[in-house]
Amino acid sequence: MSEMTQKRRCTPVIELLPSLKSTCLHSGEIIERRKERIIKHRIEQIETTGNTIMAPTLPFKLNNPDLFRDQALSGGQWVESKTGKRFDVYDPGNGKVWATAPDCGPDDVDAAVKSANEAFHEFRRVNPRTRAQWMLKWDQLIRENRDDLAQIVTHECGKPLFESQGELDYALGFTWWFAGEAERACITANRVYVQKGVYDRFAEMLAAKTKEIVLGHGEMLLTFARDCVGDGEIAYDRIKICIPSGQSALIVIG
Repeated sequence: MSEMTQKRRCTPVIELLPSLKSTCLHSGEIIERRKERIIKHRIEQIETTGNTIMAPTLPFKLNNPDLFRDQALSGGQWVESKTGKRFDVYDPGNGKVWATAPDCGPDDVDAAVKSANEAFHEFRRVNPRTRAQWMLKWDQLIRENRDDLAQIVTHECGKPLFESQGELDYALGFTWWFAGEAERACITANRVYVQKGVYDRFAEMLAAKTKEIVLGHGEMLLTFARDCVGDGEIAYDRIKICIPSGQSALIVIG
């Protein structure tokens, strides 16, 4: 290739650089203006339709289109950020923007924390059975919408669909387990919580009942509990560790 040919091919590129820079700046202004129009449009939607906004168009199909919401959940309502700002959500698989979300700031956080604190105090008064029913309902909703939720997770995180489904199956283990635990009380074997009003009577009855316990080898007919012959030193060491923390305690001997 001659020197003249190389020069001809390089010159247009060099000459284009200023115009490319100008084009990039112009494109940036267009993007910012487009974002402003989107924000203004969504604020107008909220003002005219209240808190109800139609689900956005997605690049994938959901069996339950109403499942996807691109707003923030605060105080039991779907809301925009107080500034109206939003940020793009990219699909890591192709680098394309497929959704936007509220760009929440300090004021939004304060409002969310306040509503969460109010909800906590209300939830404290909810009886265990109702809590269990709510957890089971949540579990049911996840199961019914598992495949749709997996689609959303995959487009948001970029992970394979089967991993997203596995993540939801893993989450279901928690909702199911905590629903079953909601009505349970602490039954730890090494301590008993007793109301102050019946403590003295309870301690007296416990000591009397303890005297009836028969210790011995498990093969003996009347044995209620085994003795500590085999691990006496271990039990003694454990007791020594507990002595300092219980120096002001009252020992009831059975």
